Amino acid sequence: MCTQTATIETTPAPFTVCALVQTHTTTSKCYAPNAEGVMTFTGDRTETREIGRIEFLAMGEWVLVCVRRSPVTGTGSAWEALSRADARAFYKAHLDGKGSYRGQWTAAEAVTRILGSREMPAVRDYYSWGDVGYMYTLVDFPTMTCPVIDMSHGRKCALRPFKYTTPPTPGDRYSHNRTAIQFTEVRDAG
Repeated sequence: MCTQTATIETTPAPFTVCALVQTHTTTSKCYAPNAEGVMTFTGDRTETREIGRIEFLAMGEWVLVCVRRSPVTGTGSAWEALSRADARAFYKAHLDGKGSYRGQWTAAEAVTRILGSREMPAVRDYYSWGDVGYMYTLVDFPTMTCPVIDMSHGRKCALRPFKYTTPPTPGDRYSHNRTAIQFTEVRDAG
């Protein structure tokens, strides 16, 4: 869901960003020709590169979490909204090496840039959670001050997490309580 708004408000808001990264270190032997043209050992080269990144954007009762499995290209990125308690458990599990993304994770500086904030009014609107025509519901979006972040390709978006309930559908006769994030494109004034 993407809508248009007018400006970014640059008043500071209580948003914080932190990250966990996963790295991989390789050591290779290097050779080069000497003066006689014979290949000789010149030493070992050790290279450490980032292979995974989890960013946490805290905003009030919500924490938005973005998992990037290929940080160089940004592919494999997905934002999800968690409660503070769930985000703390998720962070701690990965820091302890027991999270859903296996391996050793360490605290690092976040790369997500908060550009400002945007006051989003309360509104009732349709939200589609699937790719089938009947997978939509009405959502009561609350009034919220949302962070505006720098997205890919120069886009700026305000991120508003919300809760909604999916109604029963063919093949699933139960309702489900879920969370999602509304991405609202924001343009600079002028």
